[in-house]
Parts: sequence; C-alpha cells; structure tokens
Amino acid sequence: MTNIITEIDLIDFICEFIEMTPEESEWSEEKQKSNPPRLIRLKRINALLKAYMGNEIGLSEFISGDFVSLTPLDKFNQLRGHIEIYNKINGHHYDTNHRFYHADVSLIFKSIFKYKQKMESIFSHNCGWLIASGNLLEYYLHVISKINKSIKNEMEELNQVFKLIINPGNLTFSLIDLIENYGYPEDDLSEIDFEWL
Repeated sequence: MTNIITEIDLIDFICEFIEMTPEESEWSEEKQKSNPPRLIRLKRINALLKAYMGNEIGLSEFISGDFVSLTPLDKFNQLRGHIEIYNKINGHHYDTNHRFYHADVSLIFKSIFKYKQKMESIFSHNCGWLIASGNLLEYYLHVISKINKSIKNEMEELNQVFKLIINPGNLTFSLIDLIENYGYPEDDLSEIDFEWL
C-alpha cells in the first residue's frame, strides 16, 4: 500500500468488505468485534468515509449514492466535462445543453458501483488456486488471468468516474494523516488475515 490512500482504495475496501459481509445488518464495528479481519476493513472504510465525506455519511448511505446530494452540482463540472470528452472521442452524441442533476450523478455512481462489485467477484474467481498442475489447469488459469487483466485495464475509465464523483475537490490523504486525524487503523491486515486462515 502506498502512503497516499485514495477514493479508489475506499471503493476496493468496500467491495471486499461486502463480499465478506453481505448482510447490511452486520455492517457495524460492534457486530464485527469478534472478527478482526472484517473489523479492520470496516474501520478503514469508516475512516475514509469520514475523510472524504465528513461525519454525515455511513457505509449504507455511501453505497446508495446519498452523499451526492450533499455536493453542490457545480462541483461535478469536471465529471460532466470528462463524460463529454469520452463521448466525443468514442463517437457518441453528447447534448451540451443537458443539465446534470444530483439524481443523475447518484444513478451513475450506484450503477458503476454495482458493476464494480460484480467484476470484483469475477476477478476473485481463481483465488485459492495456489499451485496449478497439469497442462489443462495451467491453460485455464492463464486464459482467465489474461481476460481479467484486459478487463481491469478497461476499468480505469470507471475509476476516473469514481474519482470525479467521490472526490470532486481532488483531496489527498496520506496514511499518516488518516491515522492521526480520522482513526484509520494501523494494524497489519495481511498479518491479521494470515492468523485467521
């Protein structure tokens, strides 16, 4: 992990946490006390939500796109410009007179978040295969890995949209800043995960 934690890290942490904890009723630090791998992930998410969104938005509200309505519409001008350029480059019509509304931005966010969740599930399909033996198995793992890699490259476009929606002010947070000011846990998650295998 780098010294800068981004809004894409937040999205990745949320996807991973939801994959581990699909029941929304379990999305509290109190409910995860007895499961350190999940608890540390949730604490990371909560610290990043506090850094990017302030104290008003929790995990459920974030996923539903409720945070969008708290951002003035003019803050999404970069998003609008990005979409306009993307459409022009790809030969799609873009109505420059069309106004953006909070509901539009929220819908875009919710849609690409659901898509990202599904893709992360696909990307983790081969997790657990530590050693491949035999030509057919090696072939299978290589082909799936190659396909996933090409899709991940294409998903950078969605990451850009996430950045422009979640962080239109282009804020940056260092790991030290997050630890000192937002309660980001210092725990070594890899070590905790290994202990819980």
